[in-house]
Amino acid sequence: MNEDFCQAVIQRALSASKIAIITHMNPDGDGICSARAVQILLRTFGKDSCLFNEFGCPENLRFLLGNTPVFTDKEPGAEGYDLVLTIDCGSEDRAGRVGWLLKQAEYVINIDHHATNTQFGDLNYVDADAAATGLLVYDMYQVLGVEITKEVAELLYAAISTDTGNFSYSNTDKRVHTVIGDLIERGADVAKLSFKLFRESTWNRLQLTREVLSTARTYSDGKIATMCVTAKMMKETGTDSSDTEDCINYIRDIAGVQVAVVLKETENEGTIKVSFRSNVAIDVGKIAQEFGGGGHYAAAGCSIQASIEEAEEAVVARVQRALL
Repeated sequence: MNEDFCQAVIQRALSASKIAIITHMNPDGDGICSARAVQILLRTFGKDSCLFNEFGCPENLRFLLGNTPVFTDKEPGAEGYDLVLTIDCGSEDRAGRVGWLLKQAEYVINIDHHATNTQFGDLNYVDADAAATGLLVYDMYQVLGVEITKEVAELLYAAISTDTGNFSYSNTDKRVHTVIGDLIERGADVAKLSFKLFRESTWNRLQLTREVLSTARTYSDGKIATMCVTAKMMKETGTDSSDTEDCINYIRDIAGVQVAVVLKETENEGTIKVSFRSNVAIDVGKIAQEFGGGGHYAAAGCSIQASIEEAEEAVVARVQRALL
């Protein structure tokens, strides 16, 4: 990341009256933790900001944000945000319900690592070679000479580790390990973070997993695997969407599966969130983009307006064409 971009971000922030920071709906560790790290960065320059996301902060990541609020819609006095920073958000549509901020803002800064990013900002920095947006935020701290505290180190560790599957995905490169090594030296507690992010569960979540696994199906001689998460399942088990973040790995890891798909009903009736993972040379980012979403070559997502059965049928048919 070049110094000109970083300085431009700070100069815009210094001249702004009110600043909002948003990430994509259904936020993951990279999105919400990178956004919080940017909020802390701006504060070192004397600028306060507010975090927004349609779904708030997932419960499994709340320990990293503490009492920091994540607004889900217009809070009192919400008007007047003249600068909006989008973090790990590939398009305006991916902002979801808080997209109103982009419409009213005088200036939008877009920082992301998705190859499908639509370059919608007034100032854009998109590095598709970066395994996580957290790496770009790390670079900003380095370029601007801002101290990475233990709090920031753990936020960035979480951002990078979650987007690399705890350093197991193909996007885990030398750059990732170099940065993670530095974050550990700066205080990131690997044992605590690994447990909280990748192993800790609840009884309710286990019950939900049992229900979700019962929906697993395969297509095309086992090359495609799907699972479905319904609103009824989550209600009956006392869980929410954040409890399903890793369930796709159960079907992705089946021998012979080339593309795994998880479909989830959302709180918006008739909207199905679809997550894709690819184990071979199938560009699921391109497939997701055709459905109005986006992402990476081997990991992507989208939302479809349909019933969960209709969405599964449409997605499977499209993946089957990609396998031909």
